[in-house]
Amino acid sequence: MKNKSAEALLFKYNNGTASEEEIAWVESWYLKFEDKIQDIDPEQIKADELESWSLLQLQLVEKTPFKRWKTIGIAATIILVAAAGLVFYTNKEVKLPDKSSRAYAYHNDLPPGQDKAILTLSSGKKIVLVKATEGTIAEQNGIIITKTNQGELRYGMNAISLDHRPIYNTLETPKGGQYRLILPDGTKVWLNAASSLKYPVSFLQAERTVSLDGEAYFEVKENKDRPFIVHTRLQNVEVLGTHFNINSYDDDPQTKTTLLKGRVKVSSTKHSASKILNPGDQAIQNSSQLYVKTVDAEESVAWKNGYFQFKDEQIGSIMRKIARWYDVEIEYKKGVNKNETFSGTISRFDHVSKVLEKLELTKAVHFQIEGRTISVQK
Repeated sequence: MKNKSAEALLFKYNNGTASEEEIAWVESWYLKFEDKIQDIDPEQIKADELESWSLLQLQLVEKTPFKRWKTIGIAATIILVAAAGLVFYTNKEVKLPDKSSRAYAYHNDLPPGQDKAILTLSSGKKIVLVKATEGTIAEQNGIIITKTNQGELRYGMNAISLDHRPIYNTLETPKGGQYRLILPDGTKVWLNAASSLKYPVSFLQAERTVSLDGEAYFEVKENKDRPFIVHTRLQNVEVLGTHFNINSYDDDPQTKTTLLKGRVKVSSTKHSASKILNPGDQAIQNSSQLYVKTVDAEESVAWKNGYFQFKDEQIGSIMRKIARWYDVEIEYKKGVNKNETFSGTISRFDHVSKVLEKLELTKAVHFQIEGRTISVQK
């Protein structure tokens, strides 16, 4: 394929005018690596495109963002490759997927998650937010709790309370849910699926302390006199004012804190170790140690911006994310290599079949949906 032909095809792919067969040609460039790669004609792909993963990404305009989440990015990519490497386009024939067989495998397709959560007040009363009307939904200790028309929960001061005893609320998202929260100090929190956050309705103590189970992204309102502390199963994170993401699910072997802006201190709950993070750092706590590595911080908050993003990620970890967002169970058939790793980016707003189809382009795994169970097959 000559450069001009390749560029024309990529242009059509990016602006949504490519035919089904042309789409298949583009996506076939990223099939699983074979043992030997045929020589690539320099005229086919520019040398700098071969050297950089980022230059290989085909940007596709996202057509169906959650309009209530204003921070969602516009672009979403749909490339997935097996971690063994990349196979570029050659002259051999590429067959279109068998629609009838995939239709059978995905006959019980499932929609993506949405904004939904349950708020538990200090009294024990539970409010299902998807059913609650917009406006004031509760008032506690001089604080008004409001559900906005943008699908977020907001805490605001109504009166000065003379009772300084902390009163706690808990916001919990089910599988297939997410929600945005603005705490009484102005801190913004994005809560991912299957997560919960416990917090006081007003920050009257010397420290602003919350507890997280699951995953959340924080934009902490700066207050040098009152540090903001997040308690998780394996880490405690202390900040003054910054942007960071914490991933701390019970079914994940590690807790990860990734810093996007500012500076934070991460302490282990297992031993006395602690680390200071700078932007681009990720603190990882497993069963035995706390350590720091440099990462692409945007990858950690891809979920908040409306897409799945993987980089050399094992299929088990990927499927756990899919299970939480689509509210499904995952089972692995005999012969599946759970250590197989993948890289790429896919929209979270598609039905689950679209996500699985992109994974299947690698030919490393196949899937079948039965009820709310996804079977992973070799």
